[in-house]
This record gives sequence, structure tokens and C-alpha cells, in this order.
Amino acid sequence: MSVQPSNFTNDHEYMIDYAQSGLRPNELYRLYYVLYNNGMLLHKGHGDVRYSN
Repeated sequence: MSVQPSNFTNDHEYMIDYAQSGLRPNELYRLYYVLYNNGMLLHKGHGDVRYSN
């Protein structure tokens, strides 16, 4: 899945449409992310996410 920033300030927010991606509500998922800007690695990591509808 590839997402784009929702704003272009120094702080970025990334929006994920969980329902459209096929993830089930109330399930715990591990999200891995790698952020690049113009080919330069900015940040990588992971976190646990859960959403409810």
C-alpha cells in the first residue's frame, strides 16, 4: 500500500482508508512504514494500529 501526505508542512500526516484496504474493524494490525523524500530515507519504523467503524 502506498499513501501520500495529506499536507506539506514539516509535520506530515498520512491518511489510510482502512475499510477500502480490506482490513477488518477491531483487529490489531502491525503497520510498517518507510518514508522517502527525493530518494533520501527520512524515517522508517512500525506501530500497532486498530480502527473501529
